Amino acid sequence: MFSSVSKAGASALGLLYNSAEDAKLAFRTKQGGVKRLQGGEAISPNDVAYWSQFYMLFDSASEVYSLITLEDIRQTLILNPVNLQSLITFLSNHLFSLLSSPLFPSPISTSTLTSLLPSRSNSHSSSSSDPTAEALNCLRVLGRILPVLYEAEGLEGSNLGDEEGRRFVQEVLWTKNEAMEEEREEGGELDDEGQFVIDDDEDEEKEDGLGTAEQPSTPGGEKTRQRKVVEVPSLAERLFHTVVDLMFTEGFTLPPGVGGAGGDKVNYCIWERGVGSTVNVGSTAQLDENKVEVLRFFLILLSTPIYTPPPLLPSLPSLPLLLLTHKTERRLVLSLLCSFLNTALNPNPVALLGVLPYSHLLAPGGKGIGGFGGGNAGGKEGREGLRKKALQGLLSGLDYWCEEGTGVQAFGENGEEEVTSKKGNAFRFFVSKLHRKDDLAFILDGILAILAQHLEVANGLLPGSTRAPPMLLEIFMLLWRLIDLNKKFRAYILADEKRTIDVMTYTIFTSLQLKDNLAHHGLLRMCAYILQTLSADPAFGIAITSSPVSLSLPAKYVVPGTAADFLITSIYSITTTSGLNSLFPALTITVTNVAPYLKDLGVQASTRLIQLFSAFSSPAFLLKDEAHPRLVNYMLETFNSVIFHQLSNNPNLVYAILGAHQRFQFLATFTLKAGLREVLRVQQARAVAAEKAKRSESRNGADPGTPTDEKSGLIYRTDSSDNASRQTLDLSREYSSPPPSNPTSNPRPNSTTNLDSTTEEDEEEPRETVAPLMTPGEQQQDPLTSVTSPTAPTTATPVPVMSEKARGKMRERNVEEVPEEGGGENGGGGEEVDDGLLGEELEKLRIGGLGNGGFVPSQEWVTSWQKGLPLDPILLFISELLPKVESLQTSKTQGPNKEIIKFLRSVTLLDVLPPAPPVLARKFLFSQTSQIWLTSLLWGEIYVSGMSPLGLWTGTSVKLFGVKAAPPGRRDIALKNVQSTLTSVFRSSNSNGNVSSSGERRPSAPARHSSSYSLSSRRSSVGGGGAI
Repeated sequence: MFSSVSKAGASALGLLYNSAEDAKLAFRTKQGGVKRLQGGEAISPNDVAYWSQFYMLFDSASEVYSLITLEDIRQTLILNPVNLQSLITFLSNHLFSLLSSPLFPSPISTSTLTSLLPSRSNSHSSSSSDPTAEALNCLRVLGRILPVLYEAEGLEGSNLGDEEGRRFVQEVLWTKNEAMEEEREEGGELDDEGQFVIDDDEDEEKEDGLGTAEQPSTPGGEKTRQRKVVEVPSLAERLFHTVVDLMFTEGFTLPPGVGGAGGDKVNYCIWERGVGSTVNVGSTAQLDENKVEVLRFFLILLSTPIYTPPPLLPSLPSLPLLLLTHKTERRLVLSLLCSFLNTALNPNPVALLGVLPYSHLLAPGGKGIGGFGGGNAGGKEGREGLRKKALQGLLSGLDYWCEEGTGVQAFGENGEEEVTSKKGNAFRFFVSKLHRKDDLAFILDGILAILAQHLEVANGLLPGSTRAPPMLLEIFMLLWRLIDLNKKFRAYILADEKRTIDVMTYTIFTSLQLKDNLAHHGLLRMCAYILQTLSADPAFGIAITSSPVSLSLPAKYVVPGTAADFLITSIYSITTTSGLNSLFPALTITVTNVAPYLKDLGVQASTRLIQLFSAFSSPAFLLKDEAHPRLVNYMLETFNSVIFHQLSNNPNLVYAILGAHQRFQFLATFTLKAGLREVLRVQQARAVAAEKAKRSESRNGADPGTPTDEKSGLIYRTDSSDNASRQTLDLSREYSSPPPSNPTSNPRPNSTTNLDSTTEEDEEEPRETVAPLMTPGEQQQDPLTSVTSPTAPTTATPVPVMSEKARGKMRERNVEEVPEEGGGENGGGGEEVDDGLLGEELEKLRIGGLGNGGFVPSQEWVTSWQKGLPLDPILLFISELLPKVESLQTSKTQGPNKEIIKFLRSVTLLDVLPPAPPVLARKFLFSQTSQIWLTSLLWGEIYVSGMSPLGLWTGTSVKLFGVKAAPPGRRDIALKNVQSTLTSVFRSSNSNGNVSSSGERRPSAPARHSSSYSLSSRRSSVGGGGAI
């Protein structure tokens, strides 16, 4: 009996499923479905039977994106925009009515059961309707339409031109009307116990709404009603407020029992415990999924910047973002801000899954095993998707900016309930007012926990056993915003050495790990700005010189010494990576900011500083770009700061500076012609060396560039034509040996490393070279005698001791002694060359062989920056100490011996050097260009994250940045082959099942959004107009 009952139940469910699938197939293919929108007829707004399909038919977000394509919406916009307007209006009004309906939301148990069953589109009775599912479908379909509306202004091939498209969008979304309406005064107060407790005794915070748990000022008496003509907000405004209300609706996104007083289902309480709240209202998996759906539409509604060209961002306001940040009442802003922040920073409550290897493959929102299945089926993203979208919503509010007064009047005047424009962006304002120590600790602990997860992935023993945090870029952007906007949060980090070093270490580790990935260069640039922002505070420099790095880093990134050694060595590794020129100023300024506080720098960090200076001061690099001399100026300021403030505390760095003395002297007498002659000489020498190496290789059958021992990775011998006995260390791309790819790895000879984006061989030239400094007692050649200037003979000549008066005029005399043409001793390795023979070649090199982007260096330009270089203190320091150090250097040792170290630790030059200049740190200041870049970086990340699982903006005409799909990797290709094989097997096995009883083959149902799309699109990189 039970067997027959089960068979009957299965048969009924099968018939129900087939009926639903047939309805969806008919909606896609028949004229009465989505294609009717594009027809010539104007569908009546009262045709409920047709319009209701758009909120009754679909069971998931993926079905909406499969059955309604972008081309359907575009064709409707082109051929019959009236129908599109009717569809938007009908779905919006239905959503508004659902929110006010006593039947909404559906009971969670009923709604959950209904979502598991296929929908019945042919039944529209109230008894069979599910208000929760209808509301979600309204959000999904509207979210599918809005991107096409936002791009409509520039829709190519459309009958709607720029102006027509703008007017259509304005008419549909932003036009206000007048109507008779009952105005009611709400009674009762919300239960806010434990909410908005972010107060202290500061009067300013109390004034601005952060002081006490401020309650709504509405009285608790009877409700009064009256009818009058009022201005109805525009459709977009009503959608915005409805979506915000849905975020705080009892039974839909909040658990039952947390509604407002008086039976109001909307309660603007903070979602989770954290900032502003000491209570946790609780949640379930279904409520979290509803929040994800609402936040997804919320981001789509705010996404107008994606379709704005970068130059127009400051002047062309984003009306949805303006509504969020400037025209929303204070209480609602605080609820949104705290809910987003707490949700993003609270860990996943399923603690057990977090400690099991490969748990992310099984958890909701995971990718599934082998890329199949997982939590993204039907567009579900799980707890991690909720955290990411909440953080993106918060950052979109913090990011928005516009020129003063732009668009403020777009919504009329209703200043009593709005954050007035005098305070600007309300999200930035309230973030800047956070001050309670518990709140600051919660924020920083949440940020560091996510960054620790990223470090765990790198240290994991099992490959792929843990998943990298899905919101790495967003968490660094939040950290930067908090450091920049909230001085108390910045002070909280810098008040503790461990917190300071941990933040610095996570930032640098992320940069080192991702520096070779072009898709993450925007994140690297942001990390560089974070370091610059932190380094502007003296507490940062003091902290990193006091303690070592305490975090467990991968072995290849470990640097002995203090955190300052790790910082400098890592900055060198990042700077010598190809394609990261935009990071040079911020990273160099970071070193300059901490220089007055550096103590006991190790040998490796000291050597890296000199290598970095040599790379920046080479003629080929100096003459390549108009901004490059500024980097040399920063490095000279770094050395001056050490000389003035920490001379006796850095013997290794002092010894390295003395070893590079000829590089500083060459800079003091640098001219355009001297630089061009040196570049040309090196190009010719490299051509000769390459030819000799080629002949030697063909003769011996061996690779001359292969290192023969451990030290050959760091030190190599130059060609015998230069000096067979000279040991040199390559410092940049102009030499043949590259800098290491990580702080501790050794370079390989005869490979190239780019310090600039160009890769032309004729731009390569040698640098001043410095052998690595060694610890006392190691037997190696003296670097003071192995350093070779590009303009001096091979044998180093000691600088004679000079009187104070002579030293004071040393630089002026050196400049006078050098001819303006740059000949003589600075010409080319000590050889006399006929200028007449080289003049034409040098001019050709100057005009077309050096500069980037058409830049042509001139002697006037060289003089303008060369005279301003702060070289005098360094030259005085060298002339004073170099003879004394050489006298203590024995002929059998290389590197500073114990006597030299002891001497350098006791040396003082107070009577020689001029008075020390004041310590001035360079802070990062936002400009309009940097604001545009950061906006494009944020929305580029939102765009890429929206590509999986649904492709929210995929296929639309993006204007803020360019989108370039990365080539698929081997894993992607293998998965695609497996999927295609399985698909062919399933099709062949089911070929008989698609034949009807009459023998006719039935058409297959439309394909849903498959995981193969997300495999390729998820690896897309964003760049272009927004400089991401």
